[in-house]
Amino acid sequence: MKRIWLPFWLLALLTSSGQSETIRTTLPLEIGNAHLLYLRSEPHRSLYVEVDAVKGTEPSEAELTKLTAFLREWCQKPDGITVVRSSVIARSAARGNSALSLARQHMEGPAGTSDAASPAYLYILFYDNRVNRNSLQSPRGAAQWPARDTVPPQLARPENPHIVSFPYPAMIHVDRSWMGGLLPDKYERSCSLHEAGHVLGLVSRESETECETDWCCMASTSENITSDIVSWVKCEKPKPDFCGVCTAELRQSKHPPTRHPCALSGQSW
Repeated sequence: MKRIWLPFWLLALLTSSGQSETIRTTLPLEIGNAHLLYLRSEPHRSLYVEVDAVKGTEPSEAELTKLTAFLREWCQKPDGITVVRSSVIARSAARGNSALSLARQHMEGPAGTSDAASPAYLYILFYDNRVNRNSLQSPRGAAQWPARDTVPPQLARPENPHIVSFPYPAMIHVDRSWMGGLLPDKYERSCSLHEAGHVLGLVSRESETECETDWCCMASTSENITSDIVSWVKCEKPKPDFCGVCTAELRQSKHPPTRHPCALSGQSW
């Protein structure tokens, strides 16, 4: 589950006219610092999270509750954090579309806010690439298969859950067909939490894509499963979602460093 940093400049230009006028922000000086929009109270004092899902992939209340609690713990948003279930997309309507295409079609953003009071905006899409699988067809029946009903095979490939960090807003894409769609509920819940961690800047240290602590939520799912099995065998107590290194990184990003008064005045000693 890796963060994706891609040059979507052209895509942003082509799609910006179709998005809500409220999906605007003052970006930090560096794209790599965009996570600070979600962590800090300025320039956005609130956070709006829009959740869309293809029919049959909707997140459970437990999954959203866990995600909301994580955001409220680490995001400094004095005017509140709102998590909204938005569109439920018919599977027939999702067929033939990539996750990014579905997101661009259905994301609405927060409405009715001025620039001064606009919230930070995070978009989450749950989907299932199995809707893009073509039915088996015999050579004899291939000529009768309607061309309009076929989908490029690459769209049916399972995708690792991931984030798209640029252009703003950040998007979390969770393909339920990943790992064959057989993940236990616990790891389904951890999946969106893991990606939210990436949105907030984890794991940025030393160019690592996953945490090195095998039981941490920011580690890979296979390491989480292995760690849970070992803990069960050893009768160990349940561990927190995030390791000390990840929580320290969140804490450091959440609070901007305080500059010495002499540095502000230009004095030196």
